[in-house]
Amino acid sequence: MNGKAKGSSFERTISKILSLWISEGKDKDLLWRSHSSGARFTSRVLKEGSGESLKGQSGDLCGIKDEGFTFCSIFSIETKFYSSFDLADFLLPDKKQGILCFWKQTKRDAERSGKEPLLICKKNYSNAICCFSYETMNLVLDKLLPKEVSYLCSPRNDASIVLLFDLIQNVSYKDFICLVQKKKRGAK
Repeated sequence: MNGKAKGSSFERTISKILSLWISEGKDKDLLWRSHSSGARFTSRVLKEGSGESLKGQSGDLCGIKDEGFTFCSIFSIETKFYSSFDLADFLLPDKKQGILCFWKQTKRDAERSGKEPLLICKKNYSNAICCFSYETMNLVLDKLLPKEVSYLCSPRNDASIVLLFDLIQNVSYKDFICLVQKKKRGAK
């Protein structure tokens, strides 16, 4: 399978996994791949200086039903599936490639759309991981994740990382989204 096909397949898989988490197992079709995987939003921002009319299409995934719209109105979601990357990149200040570059792109696109960044990535033969902003992890996930679940933090790069399945198996979506929304309201 070529890289583009692998990435598209991963986007579809993550759409279903997140949809089932959001709906408590009732609906696998709340999210789906964005038109051009977010490229339409990015090109509008770069061309016109604003992607306001396309905010719902920032990132790789978008909502296709109400509960999915809510999630995607809060998070700009990027997905990446690569043969290899190194989590140690988060410990370096100016890494120019790999997962840290994916994270910087995710943060930049989220900022342009007024959303929280969420990067979900996977390398061959490994579990998928979620990267949130350092603040989101500290204010939200630290309150919700059981103490036996490990996560990594890199304040230097404004990133916190947790395994995707640790998140969805241990954290109620309703509790999670309630705290994230409260955090966002407090920031305004």
